[in-house]
Amino acid sequence: MKKVLAAMLGLTLVFSAVGCRAEQTALANGIYFAIEEEFSATGWKDFVIVTVEDGMIVNYNWDSIQRNLRVEEDEITTKKLLQDEYGMRPVSPISAEWFEQAEAFEDFVLENGAAAVTFKDDAGHVDNIAGCTMQAKGALALIDKALAAGPVEFGPYEDGVYFAEAADFSTSGWKDMVKVVVMFGNIVSVDWDAVSNEETPRYKKAIQDEYNMRPASPIGAEWFEQALAFQNFVVANNGVAAITYGDDAGHVDNIAGCTMQGQAVAMFIKNIVPLK
Repeated sequence: MKKVLAAMLGLTLVFSAVGCRAEQTALANGIYFAIEEEFSATGWKDFVIVTVEDGMIVNYNWDSIQRNLRVEEDEITTKKLLQDEYGMRPVSPISAEWFEQAEAFEDFVLENGAAAVTFKDDAGHVDNIAGCTMQAKGALALIDKALAAGPVEFGPYEDGVYFAEAADFSTSGWKDMVKVVVMFGNIVSVDWDAVSNEETPRYKKAIQDEYNMRPASPIGAEWFEQALAFQNFVVANNGVAAITYGDDAGHVDNIAGCTMQGQAVAMFIKNIVPLK
């Protein structure tokens, strides 16, 4: 697991030697990190890692985690790890794979600065980087977010990818599951979902409003919306210790946007993520 996670972090600690870089405001030395809050509709969550040495940005690493709740702990997948298996080359107007375009983007931003990137459409397809035409506005936003947050403070947990699921289906026919990603000792991604015991399984996040929690919810929120609020709270608080509950059934009491039962999933997270 640690070996795969190290590969996932990529060039975080490998400083690039570049002769001429865009002018930069002096920054505190360290590693800066940001990740998207939720997986995209296609099942990916982008993250960026920015490395600063001697007050200067010396490396960018842009990658994306694949959403697959049932994958083994040590088999987490990213677009860079997949390389040509990701399959962008056949549909790319420049016949370049995702990892190649990401590297071209990283090199350009390091050399010229993020402000120098231009786009040819509202979708954010890059217009002026040799070797990169794919969408990259999100990556720039993550860079801004990472730098605004300041250097990473290393947390108490063991880096890795951790998965748990309920032992049995509930009486209503659903089984909760959760996957947690830890980087730099901090919880950076939580993915909570539930699968049905039907012949063709359904997932609560995928069916969204079809699950029909909204009419019965005291806050008028659907299951997938409340799960997202719960996940973001756990990431923001680097764990589940801050969560409080309003009753013995485990209904969440102190998370804006989430009042449903969450205590069991919180216990999963607490039990599967080891301290250093």
